[in-house]
Amino acid sequence: MALDTSSLSLPGTSLGIVTEAALDSGVLPKLVPSKPTLFGPVKGATFSGVPRAQIVGEGEKKSGQDPFALTPFSAEPVKAQITVRVSDEFKWADEDYQLGIIDDLVAPAIGAGMGRFVDLFAFHGINPLTGTVSAKATKYLSQTTKVVEVAGAPTDELNAAVALIAGSGSGMPNGIAFDAGYGFSLASEVWPTGTAQAGLERYPGMGYGTDGVWRGLKYGMSSTVSGAPELADTKIRAIVGDYTQVKWGYQRQIPLEMIEYGNPDNIFDEDGAPRDLKGYNEIALRSEVVIYMAIGDLGKFAKVHDLV
Repeated sequence: MALDTSSLSLPGTSLGIVTEAALDSGVLPKLVPSKPTLFGPVKGATFSGVPRAQIVGEGEKKSGQDPFALTPFSAEPVKAQITVRVSDEFKWADEDYQLGIIDDLVAPAIGAGMGRFVDLFAFHGINPLTGTVSAKATKYLSQTTKVVEVAGAPTDELNAAVALIAGSGSGMPNGIAFDAGYGFSLASEVWPTGTAQAGLERYPGMGYGTDGVWRGLKYGMSSTVSGAPELADTKIRAIVGDYTQVKWGYQRQIPLEMIEYGNPDNIFDEDGAPRDLKGYNEIALRSEVVIYMAIGDLGKFAKVHDLV
């Protein structure tokens, strides 16, 4: 028996596949976990400074002078969708085959797309489909004004990026988002001539394309850091920072709907006519997600940028 094609509610395992793929394919979830909330505007506060204790003698007046402060933040819901078309022969297959296709192909692909959406919105503030900055994006990490130019060894550039943050009194970073190519350059870097280990790998335990820890900083790698292919290469190679400044999470589970009629993704044929699903023997599979995202102090981030 084939699945009811009017509206498809995925079983829990398929929903898990989409969500897992969304989390695994993005860098941001590896550096700061998602904190789910109910749908609607999100309000909260961040702390700045460290409260100072006061030693109080008998009968001595207590004082409140310290650098501790609360900074409020708010974030509006941001909705994104992915719609893919497949041949309507898909719905003729038996239920096991349909669910196999969904679990093995559709759900992971949609999950990966959602993961890239979260990254691209956080790093560049863009709508992934158009590659342009979204009106929903009020602040994003690539806007930081702390910049280290790519000029030599990745280790030196990353040390300089950390120094820009730590040296300005903005605290210490806790993570790095690497562009995949730059991550490879770091992983394959060798000790320079003139050192005792010249020619040997500098970071032999650092894998290619994997996540891990570099000099105490958690890192992840993805092309979303540079923005390609959704954007023309921004030439941003790494974003170093205190990722606790990013507050984000899912507000709605990721469902999947099967649509048989109309032109739900507003596609037009070469003659300018709407590409009706029935007319082209297609069906559409659509997934939607709602997130919130608030970014705090951009002074706690620095980017490594190839300005050539």
